[in-house]
This record gives sequence, C-alpha cells and structure tokens, in this order.
Amino acid sequence: MITAYKFLTPKMTSHNDFKWEIGETYTIDRPGNEMCSRDVFHCYNHPLLAEFIMPLHLSGNEYVLYKIEVPEFVNNDGLKFASKSQKVIEKVERPDISREQRVEIAIRIAKLVCKNKKWNEWAVKWLSGEDRSKESADSAADSAADSAAYSASASASASAYASESFVDKEEFNTKMIEIIEMVCKK
Repeated sequence: MITAYKFLTPKMTSHNDFKWEIGETYTIDRPGNEMCSRDVFHCYNHPLLAEFIMPLHLSGNEYVLYKIEVPEFVNNDGLKFASKSQKVIEKVERPDISREQRVEIAIRIAKLVCKNKKWNEWAVKWLSGEDRSKESADSAADSAADSAAYSASASASASAYASESFVDKEEFNTKMIEIIEMVCKK
C-alpha cells in the first residue's frame, strides 16, 4: 500500500458531498483513469505538497488533512495523484506554510521552466533578499514572455503552469517536493 494524503471537509466529505469514514475502503469500479473525472479519486503524495497546492483545488481553509492508503496511483498531473481505491487512515496536522514561503516556493518552481532573462534576474534578487520591491516584481512580470513568471505571485498557479511544462510528471513532482521541503526547513 502507498501512503497518500487527502483533504476532506470537517464533515468528512469530498467532491459532490461524497462521505468518507475512517477505516473504510472506497473503490471506483468504472473504467478509465482520467484526472478530474468520476473515474478516479484524487490525493497527494506528500503532506507539504497537499498544503501548498490546496488553494488551487479547494476554496476556503476549513479543510482537514487525512493520511490515506492507496494500492496504486493510476494517473498524476505532477501536482495531484489519482487512484481507483482509497482508505482513510487518520487525521493529520496540516503543515504550516507562510505567505513568504509560498512566494519563495512559487518563484523557485517557476524558475524550473521560465527562460525570460529579466524575470530570472529579478527572481535571483528576490530569493537573495536584495530586491523584493513591488515595482521590481511588476517590471519583471511585465517583461516575461510566458505566464510562469507572471504567475509566481500566485503560488499554486505557478506550480500548475510549471507542471504543464514538464513532460515527465514524476520528475516535476519530485523537484517540487524537494523545493517545498527545502523552503519549509529554513
């Protein structure tokens, strides 16, 4: 079994008010493994990734994070994973990622795919603490030819854009988790 993570409401429901119970295994028997469909259940392969990406997939902050078990992942987009069967094991504490950490993570992830020279120069200065002014950020975003740089201020959106730019979703997922762990350990 693979350990994964899932957000549920305080009433232990997910999309379309699907009700979950701790210790119960839920399985989707229909064919297919398309992401964001009724063919699969979604989850995350790391609690820090779940917390970082949560604003992209869910609105509000009342969600509870649970550790789950899945027999296998049948698909992933680099950010979230899909399985045909999931078992909720236990509630876990949500990691704390500050606003500044989210911005740093987003910039580091955008740097994986952004090739715009002016934006990258700004990013290096922001990451070093040399220049974090709004004017510099606006100027760098205006000069960027791709939306990854512009999206850096919208942390989860930058990650989604970067994920789309990677052919190897497993490689992207690994790099993203490494970045989040590094930033959160500071």
